[in-house]
Amino acid sequence: FNSRGKFGRRFLIKVFLIIQSSFTMRGRFVVVVLLLVFFSSHLAVQSQDFYEYEVIRDIKIYFEEENWDHLLDSMAQEFDGTGTGQARLIGTVVIDGTVLDSCGVRFKGNSSYAPNRDKNPWNIDLNYIISGQEYLGIDKIKLANGIYDESFIREALMYELVGEYMAVPRANYVKVYVNDDYRGLYTNTEHIGNEFLDYHFGDSQRPFIKCDPIFIDIPPAPNSNLAYYPDTMEYATLYDMKSDYGLEELQELTFQLNFFPESIEDYLDVDRTLWFHALSNIFVHFDGYMAFAHNYYLYKDKNGRWNPILWDVNGAFGRLLWNGNNAWPLNFSQLKKTNPLHHINRNEFRPLIANLLQQPRFYKMYQAHYKTIKEEMIDNGYYFERAQFWHDLADTIIVYEPYPLSSYNKFLNNLTSNVGFLFDLSPGIQSLMEGRKDYLDTLGFMNLSYCGLECFKYLT
Repeated sequence: FNSRGKFGRRFLIKVFLIIQSSFTMRGRFVVVVLLLVFFSSHLAVQSQDFYEYEVIRDIKIYFEEENWDHLLDSMAQEFDGTGTGQARLIGTVVIDGTVLDSCGVRFKGNSSYAPNRDKNPWNIDLNYIISGQEYLGIDKIKLANGIYDESFIREALMYELVGEYMAVPRANYVKVYVNDDYRGLYTNTEHIGNEFLDYHFGDSQRPFIKCDPIFIDIPPAPNSNLAYYPDTMEYATLYDMKSDYGLEELQELTFQLNFFPESIEDYLDVDRTLWFHALSNIFVHFDGYMAFAHNYYLYKDKNGRWNPILWDVNGAFGRLLWNGNNAWPLNFSQLKKTNPLHHINRNEFRPLIANLLQQPRFYKMYQAHYKTIKEEMIDNGYYFERAQFWHDLADTIIVYEPYPLSSYNKFLNNLTSNVGFLFDLSPGIQSLMEGRKDYLDTLGFMNLSYCGLECFKYLT
């Protein structure tokens, strides 16, 4: 199974090879029948998945207040730091005909939210008043409006591809109505909370942190970069605690990472972290740890090791034009030539990258992961097959968008081609990734042995 609870392509290929090599003809038949029964039962359960890719659900929100938009805008302003305020307006939510009463509703987002915008992102708490109220096992719903993503597929596509290798939220599309006024197509992204943690890590009661500072600052500000501070209160402003405790454990992680990275495996799931870095780099996702050191979570599992979790990936595939080094927006050539070893020599600025990749064994693991992603996702065109799927699915709905944040022509073109320029450049998914493939093939990174400080000269 991949991280989405579905049968991954790699898993199915391995099962086929094992059956072929390990059983007689009659034995193969029996095994195949048993597997079909098992797969069928599993797929029956998956058909009830709230985040099923092929299904575009209807979510209808009803408020008694006629000035609901003004009230939500007012609540959104009541915040201290990043994001919107936490106050909610009570409303009734109807999902595919199922009525859910007394839900808590608010706007969400940083730059994706704006007062008086007709299509703001949503945060819906189904059990805000009625304890235990849920829909298909889900009690928190987060809906992204797709602003700054002219392709309208970046978030769903990135989560799907990354989900083949590590735990990430699931996502699909939904249509949203407010008091029967159609507001448009949204990306429905799984909430990273107790249910997510229970599913992927087996529990949800351990230290859990959202790596977003109260006030995010531009580089070289540290933000949530896992630098070490002697005073634990420094962490309180740079990280958003989601558990009742964990600051001292986080401080211990940063101490080990910055001063004893050779033994960091006792404190950090290094393998998962290297997947985290390789996937972010190869798919040019700067709006996470790389550029601003934010938009990710950390959870300490039952083995006592911290695990990174990607979050808010609508800037993937080169949509954020800053990589942590540049003051002027990156151009298309610079984006497609993002170096696999970006930040390897910036220990104080990005310790989670530099202090890991400077360890020879971790470097080789990262290199192997990078090679695997390139072969399984890019070289064979699989990324574009899935991009085309999400594009075609959205195209059936987005052509009728009542409050568009971008033009329909840009949506049509951005799957394959660049749109905009300078600050508004949105690289084409295909043009960027084919450029990445050519650049990586020329670079020869997958065959470059670890060479200590000499590797730094390899940076372009």
